[in-house]
Amino acid sequence: MNFYSIRHLTRFRYSQPISESIMETRMHPRSDSSQHCLTFPSPSAPAAASSATATTWATTSSTSTFPASTTNSLIVAESVVEQQPLPDVPPFLSPDAWDELDDLVEAGDYWEMLLPSTFAVETPALVELAKSWTWCGAMIRFIWCWS
Repeated sequence: MNFYSIRHLTRFRYSQPISESIMETRMHPRSDSSQHCLTFPSPSAPAAASSATATTWATTSSTSTFPASTTNSLIVAESVVEQQPLPDVPPFLSPDAWDELDDLVEAGDYWEMLLPSTFAVETPALVELAKSWTWCGAMIRFIWCWS
């Protein structure tokens, strides 16, 4: 088990005073089976009204509103994270592993991950490859989703 202390500063300096600023940050470490966020204070200067919202990927989005006139703003995200030992990667997957993944997608709300990626480009050669191998079509869908 490892512990990590993480500190992230976001600073904005404006050439002229601003009267209001609203910022959304996603700096709260996720807690899951491999790590647990123990603390996460997020002070700001000038003082800001903040609210937190759970996101689709089990993370937290924070919105801060800086109401006062200012020429700079600062958000400090500090956390202590406990990391669990990662499980061993299996030496192979069963032939129906992609079917299980497709079942999970059909049962849940994964629409963001199913949008076309701007990093992977569909080409005629890639489409032909996907048609020629049954498992390849599932793999290409996976790559398009996660690229």
